[in-house]
Amino acid sequence: MIIIVGICELKNLKIFAIPDRYILKVIVDGYHDTNQIKINYDPIEIEIKDCEKDQVKYLYRNNIPTCENPICRESCPVGISAKCEPFYKSKNDIKLNKCVCLSGFEGENCNQKIFLDYSTLDIINIGIATIALLILIIFILFITINHKKSIIEDIGFFKLIIMALSLMVYYSSYIFSTYKNFISAAITVFLKHIGLGFFISSLYFITTINYEIGSNPKSSMENTSTYFNINKMYEMTDYSERDNNVDVDNHNIYKEKNISIILRKKIEKSINVKTSLEEVKRSSDHNKSNMCGINDFMGFRSKR
Repeated sequence: MIIIVGICELKNLKIFAIPDRYILKVIVDGYHDTNQIKINYDPIEIEIKDCEKDQVKYLYRNNIPTCENPICRESCPVGISAKCEPFYKSKNDIKLNKCVCLSGFEGENCNQKIFLDYSTLDIINIGIATIALLILIIFILFITINHKKSIIEDIGFFKLIIMALSLMVYYSSYIFSTYKNFISAAITVFLKHIGLGFFISSLYFITTINYEIGSNPKSSMENTSTYFNINKMYEMTDYSERDNNVDVDNHNIYKEKNISIILRKKIEKSINVKTSLEEVKRSSDHNKSNMCGINDFMGFRSKR
């Protein structure tokens, strides 16, 4: 203990005690007037732990334990690729202590690295990549042959090709996934990022275009005229019958004819209702004119 101008420095303080929690207090012993010494700090709570599993445990005076790290031979790379374990729990014998290799190392001095056998994983990855590439090639051939179909034209032929090629690039990275050097690792990362980047970009592009086309349908409906005369309605109902270039099956043609017949009947019914209303109106006007004539005639007779 060193005291310099009222400052007490405890540089080599060691506490030996049975493992437990303690309250540390400082008491000046042997001074004739302890009331003149003012100790201005709160009590310190300390915890003394038991020895760790790989430490040597000695019993000190009054059965107080003390711990010590085991010591192995100099050729044992402790802290790098090996650790030292004690042979005895209460004796530190450098000749009998064991030099144990850490995971991933082997050998007498633990200086040999252990490499895993990736041959099985290589076969699995190559199989997955081959199947995925074959499916994508068949898909590309299919959309190329049927590129004039409406379902492909609606999405976009070149968009589908770009998405398929980006997935092919991504699945090609599986071939190099069990990399053993920097070049294989760089190829794997490059192919994965390029493939996913193009695929996500294409998907975002398609979604954005579809959203822009399909957004705010009310405004697009307002721009078109909602007035149709009877002749135009007949033209619309007869459109499926006149258009011989449309490739539809007999069932669809039958349905369209039924719809056109129903629509034609509704239009004729509305025309008949309108005609009846006009006849009723004309009849009412005629009756009113007759009543006016009778009233005039009656008035003329009364004057006479």
